[in-house]
Amino acid sequence: MKTGKTYVKMLIPSFLAVSLAWFFTVRGRLYVCTDPIPIGDWMSPVHPLAGDYYIAPKWVVDTLWWISCGLIFVLAGIATKVVTHLRGQ
Repeated sequence: MKTGKTYVKMLIPSFLAVSLAWFFTVRGRLYVCTDPIPIGDWMSPVHPLAGDYYIAPKWVVDTLWWISCGLIFVLAGIATKVVTHLRGQ
């Protein structure tokens, strides 16, 4: 049970890490987003009504976005494995 709780706790830093990586690597290169909140544009990268637009094809941005979603869960799993190993569980 402790492993499950640890995994859920590791989702938060994993999300923050992936969203910050997204902000510094993808935003401004593959699309333009006018949101003032850096992490907020990861959740839905392009808002057409707000004046956002794609630089790269939409399917490329969407594919990378879905990969980054999966990466959050993978990173949380790796972090859980490390933490449980360090605890000796």
